[in-house]
Amino acid sequence: MQNIVIDIDYRERASGIVDILQEREGIVVNTVSLESGDYKINNDWLVERKTLTDLAASIIDGRLFRQLSQFCFPYRKVLLIEGTADMLCSSGIRRESIQGALVTVSLYFGIPVLRSMNPNETAALLIMVGRQWSKFRGLMNSAGIGSRPVPSKNPVRQTLNMLQCLPGVGSLKARALLQKFGSIEAVLLSSVEELAQTRGIGRKTAQSIKQMLRHSHTGKAGTE
Repeated sequence: MQNIVIDIDYRERASGIVDILQEREGIVVNTVSLESGDYKINNDWLVERKTLTDLAASIIDGRLFRQLSQFCFPYRKVLLIEGTADMLCSSGIRRESIQGALVTVSLYFGIPVLRSMNPNETAALLIMVGRQWSKFRGLMNSAGIGSRPVPSKNPVRQTLNMLQCLPGVGSLKARALLQKFGSIEAVLLSSVEELAQTRGIGRKTAQSIKQMLRHSHTGKAGTE
């Protein structure tokens, strides 16, 4: 069995996961500075790890969607949430708010979400991702089927694809949004009025976009 190579951002050393992985047989650990994400597995999967406490804080201040929109291409992306429900008691955020944010992450950003209870389980999941993906890729290759769709290497194309996940936004509107705001982050942080001034968007579509984002932050829908 081939070694699993996991590049870990140096800021994750305090989590204890680096030490756990280094003790596992067949795991090669490199502590590096990652441009985005916290763990890179076999140069294939990019994992963002958040404790439930940090997840709650990142939803409240809008950091979660900014971080995920900046994920490097062409890596496959995963959001890994670590901790138990007890950690949310002092966060001041409703369960529905967490659920709404995770719906946005999984459905609109197309990023799978994994859960772990503690650093040991997180380390086990990282290893499992590497091993199972290697097995799957081997099976697909032996069957003569490409195991990995070739994504566009053009960041602009990738950004346009993500913008088209917003309600009422097709290819032309996505291009108009990108031309006006310059990034996904700027679109997410814009107001209804700013969105409505975009060519082809209009106030109805702008309200739908903000309503979806507001639901992700508060766990309830509303209007501007």
